[in-house]
Amino acid sequence: RINCWLKSDQLARAGGQRPAVDSPRTSYLCIMSGSQPVEHREGLQTIGGDWFIKDVSGAVELHLDGGEVRSKEPRFGGKPLVGKPREGSKHFEMDVEMGGFPMIAAMTSRSGQKLLEFSNGGIWSKGSPLAASPAAAAAGIPMSEVKKHNSKDSAWVVLHGKVYDLTEFLPDHPGGDKVVLDWAGKDATKFWSAIHKPDWIQEYAKPEW
Repeated sequence: RINCWLKSDQLARAGGQRPAVDSPRTSYLCIMSGSQPVEHREGLQTIGGDWFIKDVSGAVELHLDGGEVRSKEPRFGGKPLVGKPREGSKHFEMDVEMGGFPMIAAMTSRSGQKLLEFSNGGIWSKGSPLAASPAAAAAGIPMSEVKKHNSKDSAWVVLHGKVYDLTEFLPDHPGGDKVVLDWAGKDATKFWSAIHKPDWIQEYAKPEW
């Protein structure tokens, strides 16, 4: 079970009702069942350090400076993560800009480990990675073929077991074409899922195979 609610300002504009259609501009805060919210003060003390994106290798180093949380490396579409903790909130929540997309993150605790749970469904863990899940495989198209399409002339990406030709989408990607080209010819499911809502891909592209 996952509990979700809209940002307060969006809920007010929606008249207290969930919008009929989700979009990258509609931010929900979702907390997985079994997770316990972390108090705001404790979250401020915990946010700095290495965070591991679920199923993605390498840690993201976060720093809190002047009331703003930033990642040390600009690894999200060539930009750093930028987060602003919500003052006055009982629990640690922050508004985040990551890879050109706005979202919300809440710090929780589960089985003794601190987590950041994002409104797009992404989960980060503090200090050590969560158990990795098997990467998706492209059905019917061998990865040996996908690997050939790794340039601006032909950029194929595997997402959730489907192959997408993103060549024409490159100039329209909100985070710039570099991050797409970095994953062209590869299975980008893990990286993509870390910073996007699962249904966003349906709004921008359809699988070729």
